[in-house]
Amino acid sequence: MKTDNWPYKWFGIWKEMGPSYNSCPSIYDWIDPEEVASYGDDLPRIKNYLRKATIIVTTSAINVALPRNFYTHIKKHSFIPPDASNVNADDLDWPSSIKSIG
Repeated sequence: MKTDNWPYKWFGIWKEMGPSYNSCPSIYDWIDPEEVASYGDDLPRIKNYLRKATIIVTTSAINVALPRNFYTHIKKHSFIPPDASNVNADDLDWPSSIKSIG
């Protein structure tokens, strides 16, 4: 999966999480040490952003790259997560196999 082609506003749900997640991408498609290295000095700030974000999915430290538009969004907003009260998770374009899990 190319990091610059991710069309969704969610990220971090993988098909390896179980049979109900078959329509999600594989975490292995996102392991890209070169892309992660390109974050340079922003990497600690990205980690801090993700730790402070209200909705978060964590994974092991195997150099999972962010979708490029998500990284750009984080930088544009000075690494400050949005107020989650303005986010309705039900309105996100989730994969069809997990819509019923809720």
